[in-house]
Amino acid sequence: MTTMQDNYKGSLTLKERTNIDTFVHSGESVRQAAKSADVPYGKARGYVEWSEKALPDLLPPPPADQPAILIFDIETTPSQGWFWGHSIYKVNVIDIIEHWFMLSVAYKWLGQDEVGYFGLSDDPHWTGGSTNDSYVVKRLHRLLDQADIIITQNGDKFDVKSANTRFLKHGLGPTSPFQSIDTLTESRRYFKRESHSLKYQARFSGIEEKRSNSGLQLWFDCMDGVPEAWEEIKGYNVQDVVVTEELYLELRPWMGTPGKKGHPNLGHWVYSDEVTCPNCASDRLAKRGRHRTKVSVFQTYQCKECGAYSRSRLRDPQRTQADNVHLV
Repeated sequence: MTTMQDNYKGSLTLKERTNIDTFVHSGESVRQAAKSADVPYGKARGYVEWSEKALPDLLPPPPADQPAILIFDIETTPSQGWFWGHSIYKVNVIDIIEHWFMLSVAYKWLGQDEVGYFGLSDDPHWTGGSTNDSYVVKRLHRLLDQADIIITQNGDKFDVKSANTRFLKHGLGPTSPFQSIDTLTESRRYFKRESHSLKYQARFSGIEEKRSNSGLQLWFDCMDGVPEAWEEIKGYNVQDVVVTEELYLELRPWMGTPGKKGHPNLGHWVYSDEVTCPNCASDRLAKRGRHRTKVSVFQTYQCKECGAYSRSRLRDPQRTQADNVHLV
């Protein structure tokens, strides 16, 4: 089997590269690691940049002529701090003594079967009690950098902002732009359910349910490096991605109906003269009446694949001068 190290074309030896990895993962800067490993800084910098881009253990995205739609979910630790007060519901935090960090990420590319996962326990340099999450953060950065569209549950407020925070911490910078679909936001936009949580939405719709877990102690055990805890959180993390994908596919026909906020237009990735569904890119469309704005009329279509409604980009021609609509 070919490994990432086998693909390295630079002049550093395997021992030198291993030493650099060890020093960087222990928290040293690349310049410090180069000095500790007794190698030129430029070569160390080049190796670190190459290794951050390679990451061969990630599932490959779809081909360039298809939209790269990434479904993902992250797990983080709680923050630790000092607080005043005697009520857990009314807390005045004095100071943060340990900031939260990232534990794991589960993900899959829409339309592909395999679900990917990586966590701190996969990092050969990580040991229980360490807060260095660079192994997870760098891989998540690479994933988001490849995505055209992301799908999450509460990702706009939690997953994306959490990811950006750790990218900033590790000096990675922003990823290339992507469009976001948040199933929590879309559920709230179209439905009046008692709860819009992933667990309740799955139960309401009769799809495979979110997996339960053993509670807060699970996160503490993962932070301490307990192997059984890591197996449990992996199953929990992966199942959230599976459920989110099913939920998205159920919600998709509702997103971006004419006159509503739009679903990202997948037709931009289809090079065809045919009219395509913006939600799933199918060309199996049926005409379904007209959509009328204040000044124009458009042909409306319904997709025979996903059920979504859309409208033509071109307005219907006005028959006579008298048909013109004038705003007052």
